Amino acid sequence: MKNAHDFRMTTSGKDIYVFADVRMDKNKTIEEAHEVTNRISKKIKHKYKNVKRVLIHIEPMYEDD
Repeated sequence: MKNAHDFRMTTSGKDIYVFADVRMDKNKTIEEAHEVTNRISKKIKHKYKNVKRVLIHIEPMYEDD
């Protein structure tokens, strides 16, 4: 992951839902990018028990970003 931005959260009762955009190396495979987002999601949900869902939008990182 090169850059994380545009974080958003919403709640429903005590539950928290997190949305974020992340930029990754454009040469990563879908499988590699998916694995990175899974690790991010698991770490957030482990640290913050009220977080029920983490939705991460992947964007390619280019040299001029």
